[in-house]
Amino acid sequence: MPRRIQSKYYVGTLNNSNLTDDEFESKLQRLGVRYIFQLERSPNTGTLHYRFYLEYSTPTELSAVRLDFIGAHIERDKNPIVAEECCLKSTTRERPSSVHRLTTDPQEPLLERKWKSEITWIYGLPGNGEYRMAYEESKKQPTYWKDATQRPDGYAYQLLCVIDNIGSTWSIKDWL
Repeated sequence: MPRRIQSKYYVGTLNNSNLTDDEFESKLQRLGVRYIFQLERSPNTGTLHYRFYLEYSTPTELSAVRLDFIGAHIERDKNPIVAEECCLKSTTRERPSSVHRLTTDPQEPLLERKWKSEITWIYGLPGNGEYRMAYEESKKQPTYWKDATQRPDGYAYQLLCVIDNIGSTWSIKDWL
């Protein structure tokens, strides 16, 4: 008997779909999963496709996931953080606002933000442990890492944002 593949995390690509963003999102909401998706255009072929990441509350068989997305290429995911980043790529995004995400239970009301951002600026000469300090802090919670030479794109509401090697390239106001 073949081994059944199960996982809580899956990534997929649905090519040439005739679904609108709202229809695709409704489909994901009916499944009761946490998700991130965006409409992308292939740089090689120019075809439109949905790239998506799914997170189930319990391990689910790959065959069951494939039944929900007939015609899509679905794979079990081993690294949810990388998968989320893949689904948030700006280079192939069709429209600037085409990223959709549901990272909370759909039954929970959305929280209104009533707090200010907290900024910890770690600086010093090379070799003094600034990076190590940021790395140790990042292991405690979901973290968005960004090199200061690029604009912050792909941020998905992680609790901590680490911007490495800011130097004099940007003002702190650019990051808030």
